[in-house]
Amino acid sequence: MHRLSDDDDAFYAFCRQNENAKEKMREYVANGVQLGWLIDTKQQQVLIYRADGTISKHTDFSQPISGENVLPGFAFDLRLLLR
Repeated sequence: MHRLSDDDDAFYAFCRQNENAKEKMREYVANGVQLGWLIDTKQQQVLIYRADGTISKHTDFSQPISGENVLPGFAFDLRLLLR
């Protein structure tokens, strides 16, 4: 797990396909991460994990994902992953 900066509650991590990524995401949130994205480029979906325990699914790769209130103003263009 890598923090975006020393004072951020956001991170990025790369999981191998044989790892249980959903379990890892729940672990990260349980340990204080405020926002996490589990990106599946094959199925073109993103599971968004939040500190309040909610998980939502984003399935439109033509629309960016946002940093919500954790990283205000941040947006990531998912189409970059499909090249």
